[in-house]
Amino acid sequence: RVGSGGGEGVEGGGAERTGGSDECERVMDRGGACVARACGAMGETRLGEALNAGLAISNEVDVFINATSPFKLAKDPARMGEVGDILYTCAEALRIAAVLLTPALPGTMAALLVTLGQEPQAESGSVATLCACGRLQPGTPHVTAHALLLRPAPDADPPTP
Repeated sequence: RVGSGGGEGVEGGGAERTGGSDECERVMDRGGACVARACGAMGETRLGEALNAGLAISNEVDVFINATSPFKLAKDPARMGEVGDILYTCAEALRIAAVLLTPALPGTMAALLVTLGQEPQAESGSVATLCACGRLQPGTPHVTAHALLLRPAPDADPPTP
C-alpha cells in the first residue's frame, strides 16, 4: 500500500502458512500470469508492459487485502491460521512484484525486499526463476516496515523537475 507519511510501521515475525485458501491461490495464479506476461514482454523489449505486470501484482494484493481484511480477522485467535495464509500470500506476491519492478525502482524495491527478509541481488537467474512462487519461506522474519512510496497531500503543489 502507498503510505500517507504517518510513519506507522509493522514489525515482527513472518506469516506462517497453514495451507492456503482458494482466495490465496487465486492471487498467486494471477501473479503467475503477470510474471509470464512480464517475461514475454521483457523478451521483446517491451519494458513498460513488463513493469505494468509488476504493478498489476501490487494492485492485486491491495484488492486482496481489502477483500479479506486480515487485520480484522486477527482479532479472533481461532482465525490466526487464515490470517497467516493471507499475510504470507501478500508478502510473497509483493516479493514477486518487487523483482519485476526493480529495473524501474531499484532502491525502493531493494528496501522492500529487505523488509521481507530477502537479500536484494543475492541471487541471479532468470526473471521466471526469481519470481517462482514459494521462494519466500513461511515464517521468515521481517524488519520494521515504513511506507516506501508516499502519497502526496491532496493540496500539495506538484513536484518540480
